[in-house]
Amino acid sequence: MITGLELKGFRGVRETSETIPLKRFNILIGRNNSGKTTVLEALSLLPSPDYQTPPHSVPRIQLITIQHHSRGDALIYGYAGTATLIYHSDLVGAEWTIDTKGNLIRNIFIPKIQTVFQDLIFYSKHVSCYYSPNLHKSIEEQLVREDVWKTVEKTKAHNYVVRDVVNPSVSDNFTEVTPHYLRDQNVWILQARREFPDGTSAYIRLSEIGDGVKRTIIPLLWFEAAKPSIVLWDDIESSMHPSLLENVLKWLLKKDWQVVISTHSIDVLYTFAEVGVEDSQVITLRKTPDDVLMHQTLSLDELRTLLESGSDPRKLAYLLELK
Repeated sequence: MITGLELKGFRGVRETSETIPLKRFNILIGRNNSGKTTVLEALSLLPSPDYQTPPHSVPRIQLITIQHHSRGDALIYGYAGTATLIYHSDLVGAEWTIDTKGNLIRNIFIPKIQTVFQDLIFYSKHVSCYYSPNLHKSIEEQLVREDVWKTVEKTKAHNYVVRDVVNPSVSDNFTEVTPHYLRDQNVWILQARREFPDGTSAYIRLSEIGDGVKRTIIPLLWFEAAKPSIVLWDDIESSMHPSLLENVLKWLLKKDWQVVISTHSIDVLYTFAEVGVEDSQVITLRKTPDDVLMHQTLSLDELRTLLESGSDPRKLAYLLELK
């Protein structure tokens, strides 16, 4: 598990004021441009900037640069020099330096136990999957590829996701998600098999079930099939009804992985206060005028106390600015 993160010159962050601690389940909150996506993008490079994450066939660092107009210098603070990312882990940490072309120019492993296999330990324990609304279309297009969908079916992700998350959130009963080819448009789409009380069934396009369900199913299929060590989700509340949001959080919490998500929604915080587990926290982020990233953490009990008192945890960033 990643236990901490430090950034120097990465994206819009000149440096972190101190190590950002991470637990098993983490929710990032803060104002716009406070560093939430930057933290997720830094973690998305795990276990290596050059690592390819199915269904994508390009290096992780290239996926990030694509979101920033395909310019490697967009990853560097001030668009010049280098960026350093330091990951703390329970067994083996790592320090990476990247340049303005998005190249990894230095890679140092920091063993906490003496072993010649520290790099292998790090790679095997810290495989991440990163979802953001900006990546939705590309992930969906890759998932429906025949070779990728075989993995989805092999892991039964197309069954488990609708059974465990979708069905408890809607009034209909679905049994699976499958790809479907639209010949007139020369495009593959996803559809869900719906069962009716009389024993009949029909296939419904995800777009007709609702935008919230469609946008939720895509990352869930990917996470379930890929089975990463770390799940990263930017703006998790996008288009979700509160009941769907609750079931997604419950699903994420019961899996054996580390989770870091970002949100602007008070509904996410209220739901998390109800269903959250120990070894979890809320991390409030803010940047100083000279782009130093600062943070404050809230335990699950502290979050519950704030909410019960009628206080809005999202305003903590503003309170920090006054100090």
